Amino acid sequence: MEQVVKINNHSFFDAVKESLAVGNRVKFRVVGNSMRPFLREGDQVVIQEANQHDYQRGAILLAHWKDGYVLHRAVRYQGGFVWLAGDNNLVQLEQISVDQIIAVVVCAYRGEKRVLNQSFWTRLAGMLWFHARPLRIVGAKLIRLIRKEYV
Repeated sequence: MEQVVKINNHSFFDAVKESLAVGNRVKFRVVGNSMRPFLREGDQVVIQEANQHDYQRGAILLAHWKDGYVLHRAVRYQGGFVWLAGDNNLVQLEQISVDQIIAVVVCAYRGEKRVLNQSFWTRLAGMLWFHARPLRIVGAKLIRLIRKEYV
């Protein structure tokens, strides 16, 4: 039976960075729903230390942001900076410098099933989802209106 251990966020990511620094891949559970529909809470992601080749639009990156960490999609690169966006977020972007990138997601599992890899097609699907934000905003507003009418 798999054992789940919860530890302090900073302690966890310090251990992750140490493991990545010696060339290991790290597998951990996703917390939160900011990457839905591609990643869900409880999915497991496998990450590895990022190199310049991994800095591609559409890649899902682990990065240090403000006082914490985010696992979000790279949607723009320019002049040593990267803009990240959660797939489930309709407006927020996090701007970071390239040196704040810790790792890249190699693949993800939902239970035993592999649900994501970092192929061209998966990155393209993520970028299409990102660029559909204006339509998704309109859709969310329509759903709220409809729900309001029937409550």
